[in-house]
Amino acid sequence: MCGLMCFCLYVSIAVLEEGPKNTILIPEYLLMNENLLFALVLFQIIGFCYIPCMINLSLIFWSYVWNLIIVLITCNVFDS
Repeated sequence: MCGLMCFCLYVSIAVLEEGPKNTILIPEYLLMNENLLFALVLFQIIGFCYIPCMINLSLIFWSYVWNLIIVLITCNVFDS
């Protein structure tokens, strides 16, 4: 179970971080699919609960926090 949640968190972070050469923003195809965006946020929230089982805690934690803030800001901006 722990491994699955960690995997979901890794995947959600990887989807958001398309590489250092790009601005870290939500890709357009995610914004067009509200269900996928909701699932991404949900995976990050669930993954956060399982962060203590991860090996590289500080790196994953700050990467998670940064991406979640961007997801929430983006959702709020596009909702209003």
